[in-house]
Amino acid sequence: MIDGRTPPTPSWATAAHALLLGAAVWGYFVAFHEIARALVGGFGSPTSGVVLAVTGSLFGALPLLALLPIALLPRWWFGFRLPERRLAASRCPDCAYPCRAFPCPECGGDGGVARLELFTRGPIVALLMGAAAMFTLAVAWAEFRVRRDEALFRRQVEIRLAGGQREPFARPREGWGSFATLRYDPAAGFDAPPPFDHPRIPGWRATGRPAAATP
Repeated sequence: MIDGRTPPTPSWATAAHALLLGAAVWGYFVAFHEIARALVGGFGSPTSGVVLAVTGSLFGALPLLALLPIALLPRWWFGFRLPERRLAASRCPDCAYPCRAFPCPECGGDGGVARLELFTRGPIVALLMGAAAMFTLAVAWAEFRVRRDEALFRRQVEIRLAGGQREPFARPREGWGSFATLRYDPAAGFDAPPPFDHPRIPGWRATGRPAAATP
């Protein structure tokens, strides 16, 4: 039996699904932006570098459109699949009460299962708006983490300078951009070059690696 009703999705299912999927998408956005910032390079969060990294993160977010069916899964299950299974088992599709004749003596339901259309404008627009808000917040959080790491590196350099150490100093970035390097050179100052295009600091060598023998 078909009618125009769509059973509502339980609030607990909506909340649990949104929490799990949102955490995964949030982590993806944060990781992708930190990686993009490390690939772009630049110390001190230059505006051009941030804009370029945000642009890259936007393109990196496009594959997440493939998750749209997963985002609509609770609405499909509770709005169509579960009522259909109940009806096939001679139960009320709304409350699962055993009955063969309708209206249901328990809830008054007429035994109808809605012909559900998932990809309608309302749910998709709501999901895209939520994703846009999450993207904005995730990028802001990633930028905060990047700038905090750079501030920590500055403090580390200041401590070394206060202790009389004047040689160049470098270390990997923290977080998802750990493949890139933050560096300080007394002659050139602070820098964070792109990981695949940075000149060696004169006299610098990797920690634990012996200096090359001079002929």
